[in-house]
Amino acid sequence: MKTQATPLAASHFADNPNQSETLAHCLAAICAGWQRDATYGELCCALGTAMMVSCSRSARSVDRWNIFGRHAFVEEASRELGVELRPLHPPQAAPSPPAPDEFDLHWRDSYVPLVRLSLARGEPVLAWMGWPPPHDSQWGVITAIDIDGVARGLTPGCGSEPVRLVGPAVQAYCASAAEQIRRPNQDRLESMLRRFGSIVRNELQVDFGVMTGVAALAALREETNPEIISPVLRRMAADRAAAIPTLRALATGANTSFQSLLDHVAHAMDRQCECVARIEQLSAEELVGSLIELESRIAALLP
Repeated sequence: MKTQATPLAASHFADNPNQSETLAHCLAAICAGWQRDATYGELCCALGTAMMVSCSRSARSVDRWNIFGRHAFVEEASRELGVELRPLHPPQAAPSPPAPDEFDLHWRDSYVPLVRLSLARGEPVLAWMGWPPPHDSQWGVITAIDIDGVARGLTPGCGSEPVRLVGPAVQAYCASAAEQIRRPNQDRLESMLRRFGSIVRNELQVDFGVMTGVAALAALREETNPEIISPVLRRMAADRAAAIPTLRALATGANTSFQSLLDHVAHAMDRQCECVARIEQLSAEELVGSLIELESRIAALLP
């Protein structure tokens, strides 16, 4: 017999080239299932990914940029939205992707039974990796275990019908509804800006295996392949352009000093987007150098 959770709206998993953060799409679908409304921009700001350029030097080249570390703040951000996430294992226990062959057995024997129990309670499971190529490095939501023990679910870009995982998820969270924390906008904004500060100053825990912010951009400046550089920078600009309206909306009603801080941060983010818009006119070294200067300015402003 197949075990499955409460169905999720497939519309949250539609492919959108300007909204690349698959973790945010998955969390939006889970939140909507419990009437916890949050926009893509709000979720990216809450997660901190709106400000995250991440690089993992130890990863295979296809996964090096903007794949690792996206879930650094997912548990606390989800809790604020009224969703409790319980990791099947802590981040430091996750294997470095691609997972070794023996982890496939560990996933099947140790983790699939826990996923099955969560689904039996109607609770979906947020999962990173294991999805069918070319989406294998994405986040998705496991919604069922088939009779042969293989997990099935939804991930952005794979259509409206659930797909079977082709490998183990290297990180997974069982999701359940919790009381939503109602906080003043200024408190929410302050939490977001603290996360942004940790990211742009490269202060994430070493367990996540990434460089972020100024350090990641410095690593990007060493790249020579424009097919790597251009997508990273275009995504950075799209993420920040989407974040600015969310931040400004939350700043409404904040005290004067806080609004002034946000104005300076948003101005630097706007300038970064303007720099990336000139990607065809500037050399990669000049462009990334300008972005590093602005990123350093943002890092100095943020709490």
